[in-house]
Amino acid sequence: MIINGASLLMARPIKDMIGEKVKVHGRSYGLSEVGYDFRMKQRVRFFPPNAFTALVMTKSVKRASDFTLEAREAYEKAVHGYTVVTEDDGTETIKIGRTALASSVEEFHIPNNLWCEFRNKSTNARHHIDAALGTDGEPGWNGFLTIEIIFNGMVDVDLPAGVPILKAVFHEITEKAEYQGKYQDQPDRPVSAIHE
Repeated sequence: MIINGASLLMARPIKDMIGEKVKVHGRSYGLSEVGYDFRMKQRVRFFPPNAFTALVMTKSVKRASDFTLEAREAYEKAVHGYTVVTEDDGTETIKIGRTALASSVEEFHIPNNLWCEFRNKSTNARHHIDAALGTDGEPGWNGFLTIEIIFNGMVDVDLPAGVPILKAVFHEITEKAEYQGKYQDQPDRPVSAIHE
């Protein structure tokens, strides 16, 4: 059974929940009809591949050894696209490819009788952004969610810091459980994969 509305606010699976929708950056966050829409802390910009630039660069170089380090990086960006993640202190991370790690503004404290499913917000999905792949909120999990974002579009996309990114849908489970895994009490920043 999905827990929503006043029942979800009383369960308080997210710290400082608000009982209404608030609009920011053309999207809403807060209590929704069947869950809670939450925000992303970092600014994330996606730049898709540019086949024309890659072709021009390929034709202008006769040997691979002629590529400087800067030219090689520019070529990889043109072929694979690239992502820029900006932290709130202004630090930027540039990565080849069309994926990014970000973190939630909101802090989760999921009760041990609920399981959380994360769903893409429609506006983001219409920009070819998938932020719901492979993550769920286990019963008893606490912390800031690391959000794995994949971009499949062909037009630059800029997701500002604080943009609503996902909907958290909470389901009641038949037996209480308690998450004891490696991502418990996840800090207020994106956390890379931890291999055990």
